[in-house]
Amino acid sequence: MLDESIAGFAAGAAATLVLHPMDLLKTRLQLSRSSLSSIFSTLNQSGMQAYYRGVSPNLAGISPINDRINSILGNLLWTIC
Repeated sequence: MLDESIAGFAAGAAATLVLHPMDLLKTRLQLSRSSLSSIFSTLNQSGMQAYYRGVSPNLAGISPINDRINSILGNLLWTIC
């Protein structure tokens, strides 16, 4: 059960760290008129740190949820099989 929890937590954290910048880019592209200029202006002004701004609340919320879901599914599969 502990293995499933750790795996779920790690999967949630990894997915958040990979997808958070893409989600930010999607939001900025939807809000701006010029698509590529907003991406490059953010990168030039603040660097890569700007794409990870606000990632902490997402990590705090999604990783524990994935932890629980993965442990519940692991226990369910263990019971069924």
